[in-house]
Amino acid sequence: MYHRCFLIFFLFISIIILEVKSSEAGSIINKTFRIQDEQGDEIPIEVKTEEQITMLDSLLDNGEMVWLGGKIEEYIFSGEWDWEFHFVSDSVEVLYEEPAEDEQATLEDIQDNLSEWLENGRAYIYITVQEVISATEATTWGRIKAFYGNKKYPKYKYRKN
Repeated sequence: MYHRCFLIFFLFISIIILEVKSSEAGSIINKTFRIQDEQGDEIPIEVKTEEQITMLDSLLDNGEMVWLGGKIEEYIFSGEWDWEFHFVSDSVEVLYEEPAEDEQATLEDIQDNLSEWLENGRAYIYITVQEVISATEATTWGRIKAFYGNKKYPKYKYRKN
């Protein structure tokens, strides 16, 4: 009995120590920004690399308009966003030069011609970064949240016999 209590106590203390150490680092493992295209339409963009986060934070601070884009995939947003697509987080990049004409779009253009843009693979929109919607820190709980995203944990249904 005492061995189990000691083991549980040791595990609990270890988790607390790991949590404190990881929160001291203060690093972010993903961040979601609200961006606005030149027509005034908005969409959330989630980024995960330090380079992406730094770049979009900088654009938020200076308000500069740039070309932002990447690979598009079908995605249904919940809540206030009516788009049926999103930019794949790992592919998001910022261009300071104008992209090829067949890769330039607006959010509305992508939505209206989604199948064509999915075939094209990449799209770039001329945007400004409006705000940070959310950021997940590199703590144990933050890593769990980042893994599961905004999904609800599965609920088990019991059958009556």
